[in-house]
Amino acid sequence: MISISANTMKPLQKNGQLPIFHVSLLIYTVAMILIFLSMTEGVAQVSDVDDRMRELQIRHLLSPKGQWFDFQLPFIAMPEPYFSPWSRLVDLPYVIVTASAEMLFAPEVALNIALFIVPLLLLVPFSFLAALLLTRMVPLETFSTRMQIILIVCMVCFLASVVQEFSPGRIDHHNVQILAMMMIACGLMLWSFNGGVLIGSGAAISLVTGLEVLPLVVVVWAGLILSYLVGTKESRRVLLGACMAMFIATIVCAFAFLGPASIRSVQCDAFSAPYILPMILVPLSVCGSLYFTPRAAQQSIKAAAFIVPLLIIVAVTACLFPQCLQGPYGMLGPLEHALWFDRLLQEKNLLQLYSVDTSGVVPLLGAVTGLVFFALIPVIRKGFQQNTKYLILYAVMACALILALLMARYLKFALLFMPFFLFFSVHWWRQARADGASILPAVFSSAASVLVFAGSLLMFSKGEFAFHPTDLMQYDQCQGQDMSVLATLSPGRIISPQGLAMPLAATMPDGFSIASAPFHRTAPGMRRVFTAFLSNDVEARKQALAPFDYVVVCRLGFELSDKDAVLYTALATGQDWPGLERIITDNASDLQVFRIDHSRLR
Repeated sequence: MISISANTMKPLQKNGQLPIFHVSLLIYTVAMILIFLSMTEGVAQVSDVDDRMRELQIRHLLSPKGQWFDFQLPFIAMPEPYFSPWSRLVDLPYVIVTASAEMLFAPEVALNIALFIVPLLLLVPFSFLAALLLTRMVPLETFSTRMQIILIVCMVCFLASVVQEFSPGRIDHHNVQILAMMMIACGLMLWSFNGGVLIGSGAAISLVTGLEVLPLVVVVWAGLILSYLVGTKESRRVLLGACMAMFIATIVCAFAFLGPASIRSVQCDAFSAPYILPMILVPLSVCGSLYFTPRAAQQSIKAAAFIVPLLIIVAVTACLFPQCLQGPYGMLGPLEHALWFDRLLQEKNLLQLYSVDTSGVVPLLGAVTGLVFFALIPVIRKGFQQNTKYLILYAVMACALILALLMARYLKFALLFMPFFLFFSVHWWRQARADGASILPAVFSSAASVLVFAGSLLMFSKGEFAFHPTDLMQYDQCQGQDMSVLATLSPGRIISPQGLAMPLAATMPDGFSIASAPFHRTAPGMRRVFTAFLSNDVEARKQALAPFDYVVVCRLGFELSDKDAVLYTALATGQDWPGLERIITDNASDLQVFRIDHSRLR
């Protein structure tokens, strides 16, 4: 039984804290070492299809045809035009660095410099925010200088998977989202009007960048309102700062990164009218509740003053944009869901990840689960001291863990705050032990949670991976091979397996376009790709191929026999097909290009 009053805890001996600049520099140095140790030939090993698509978007923006508020990418034609949902906020630093580098280098060299250096530049504010958060959560002066250095190095090592998001070439939006969440965390620890400004700005930036953090932002706002209702000191000022910052940041970002036309657009998967409206109305509503509700009013009246307007905002938004009730992936049909979306590892839950034996992910989830229970008692004790900021950040970490158990894409957010709460809990228990408390309850609860976590997995046997031809179609079987044959052909529309989409888009000359890419907004193109390559229905195949001029498929180095993927099986094994005229080349590439003769197509 733990019976410690935090007010009677004896303070540990203080030895002097490292200056925050030194802490930031140490974090940045260790992070850089981890990044470059993980790189292969100057390329980040964690680079993925999102990074390649972002690079193509930036290249198009910087081309003579690119316009700031025009989100159409002409190299994708399904044949419907493709409009990118990705924010110009993430593109901005690459545009600035490229423009600066062009004063000394050729445009292509300048862009490559930007793609390499911008993630490392973003690591600078991350290091500062991490240092600020650490020094606010853990009194480092209670440790010796040597121990402080060891703790900081260990913290960065625990954050290795998060730090990898700042590797050169890692140019998608995840590093910006991480920065935004760190802004929110630091704002909570500052717990002042300025802290509220950080919270509101971080919340707006995170939603402008990507909508997956919406549940975490909701948890933060709910925590701020509850803190005010229970009378936490400074909570009113924090809320006012958050409201002001989110209101202003939303309007600024809308006009700076969307433009007047896109502001009014309805995009359920991106920052647009369905999200701009509540992001403006919620801060106004909360401010109104703060100003017009008497401070001496009963708690029930205060709570109603917040809850009722917020429910009205939610209801009005739902009525105005009913199509968004289907979620951000409403454009995906059953075929695209089954053959693409449902097979993505980042969209799988814990049991699905365990069944395919994804290395490293499941143990990390187990570690975070153990930490959540290890930190529970210190966080609750802090909450009893009116330090609800710890409870809010803890709730964000716990929510991210729950989401990660349901969908692996949230793992990075669950890991983000893990080392901070680990060292926070270690310090709290050090101080508690000095007053005679036992750490055994925390250790037992943490160990028990990990055992329950592991035991629940052991109850499920690992299933065998169910192979489907689409699994082959998702990989670039012609990686590094010669694709120059496209330069000898007349421009036209290409249909190919998805694994070839990004390599083709990066190398094909102007005037060519691809049918789809591994992104949900290309759902109409995906439908045509799957129907063309996998269907046994001749008429359905001919209709799927009708808008296109060329078929491009890689020749596999092994035999493939599948009756449910007639066209793909034939072309991938080097066979010909009626109505597809093979383009003969002199090179030894496995890239096969066919011109479509629609009159003879079968």
